[in-house]
Amino acid sequence: MSASLPFSVSKRLPDLLERDPPGAQSLSLPLATNGATVAPTSGTLTIRKGDGSDLITDQAVTITDEIATYSIGASVLPSSLSLSRDWIAQWSLVVDSVTYRIEWPVALVRRVAVLAASVSDMTTRHTELSAWKADDGPSLQDFLDEAWAELQERLWRERRYPDQSLTPNSFRLPAVYLALSLAFLDYHASAGGTGKYKELSDHYRAEYDQAWAVLQFVQDIDNDGTPDAGETVAGDSVLFLGGGANWRRGSWGFRWT
Repeated sequence: MSASLPFSVSKRLPDLLERDPPGAQSLSLPLATNGATVAPTSGTLTIRKGDGSDLITDQAVTITDEIATYSIGASVLPSSLSLSRDWIAQWSLVVDSVTYRIEWPVALVRRVAVLAASVSDMTTRHTELSAWKADDGPSLQDFLDEAWAELQERLWRERRYPDQSLTPNSFRLPAVYLALSLAFLDYHASAGGTGKYKELSDHYRAEYDQAWAVLQFVQDIDNDGTPDAGETVAGDSVLFLGGGANWRRGSWGFRWT
């Protein structure tokens, strides 16, 4: 076997599973190469908790739209489980008669992250964007999804976990400004590098940087579902001086112990 896989995993963020959920939740592992989906023929999934024990072991996955998928019933994630960012999904997938093992980070959280923004937040600022929504190529929702993914990655790096936010509306402006910057940069390239779009892209990139610099939200550090004193954090620096949990640093930041 070569030193690297002959395909890539087409996702960026850790998977989030909600503890004591109202219904089943799904995990998936999309694979791709050269811009095309790589479809496994079969596979299994093991989810290993932070203490080394298994939540599920070697469970058969289903292949849905060429992507390995597994549905986790609500009863498998009861409220008695400890919240954690230390879980690992261990996928064993068969592609072209070869078995590949891939690990992906999983977090058990109180609630999943929420984006409080929509395409209308973009089109109300620039009505001309409405005429572009039906064009070939990325949609405005694609740019908004990309902006939200980039924002979440940045928050994870800063240990400001968006799933812990009790004020998800705080992320609206940074996400919208970044989406507009990405959209106008793409349109600049499509227009042959001429016109106003690069200027607009740069303008909204600056707006995004400013929105990030003043970003503040309530991070539910102790995971009790209520805002407490000392739980307000910022994009560039932590404003709280303490918290109700014990922390240790790991590959994705500080983790519950």
